[in-house]
Amino acid sequence: MKLTITDLTKKFGHKTAVNHVDLELTPGIIGLLGPNGAGKTTMIRLLCDLIQPDSGAVLLDGENIRFMGEDYRDILGYLPQKVGYYPWFTAEKYLMYIAALKGLSTEEAAAKTKDLLEQVGLYSERKKRLGAFSGGMLQRVGIAQALLNDPKILILDEPTAGLDPQERIRFRTMIAGLARDRLVILSTHIVTDVEHIATQVVMLRSGKVVAHDTIGHIRNTLTGKVCTLTVSAEEAEQYRQTHLVANMQPVGEKIMLRLVCPNGFPDGAVPVEPDLEDAYLAYCGREDVC
Repeated sequence: MKLTITDLTKKFGHKTAVNHVDLELTPGIIGLLGPNGAGKTTMIRLLCDLIQPDSGAVLLDGENIRFMGEDYRDILGYLPQKVGYYPWFTAEKYLMYIAALKGLSTEEAAAKTKDLLEQVGLYSERKKRLGAFSGGMLQRVGIAQALLNDPKILILDEPTAGLDPQERIRFRTMIAGLARDRLVILSTHIVTDVEHIATQVVMLRSGKVVAHDTIGHIRNTLTGKVCTLTVSAEEAEQYRQTHLVANMQPVGEKIMLRLVCPNGFPDGAVPVEPDLEDAYLAYCGREDVC
């Protein structure tokens, strides 16, 4: 299975949200990274065939998804940023309802609902109304509904929004287990959501793909370009204005900066190994210092 994106462009008025994107995506976990406003949600909606491109196409094994209709939706699972729900429904009733909309038989729906509620850790809460759920619990229900039809393509838009650290770890573990025979596209601006589970990363900036590779290869492009530097608080503020600062850590009366320096290190800097956050900052950070 291969999802091919060719010259994909989408504009809203004078703003180009997705700008002539070309990608080939195969099964595994694809981390779609970019700051707010980079075009991630527009890209996701195009991949889900919810909006039409101004130019270009999305092809599944060579066939345009625009013309596949139910055949495409039958293999697609989608979690939007905000999950719509009826607050008076229980978690169990909600999933049974969504399963019916997706065409599952009553027996299939009951079995999948039980299995997925167990997977997302909500089986004991299955009779509880959604209106009483926390934001993190609702997000887990949303993940469960996206999996009801056992999709071959699973698209998740900011799936860890509202989750606490423990829930995020649970989510990452679950997604890693699901990706063995699926194409999972995980859109986020939080690097740690994908750093330990993604097989590939796509970075978007102003609607354009600025990096697409494995995490290791993307990190390696920053080799020799990341350093630490200990300076006074006043100097730290100056560096913050003129450099890509990945981290600021107090050390006594001074500040230790972690800097991404594509054009060379300042005097006194100590080279360090780059990580994915450094690469994200380099590819998607401030244009005035890149």
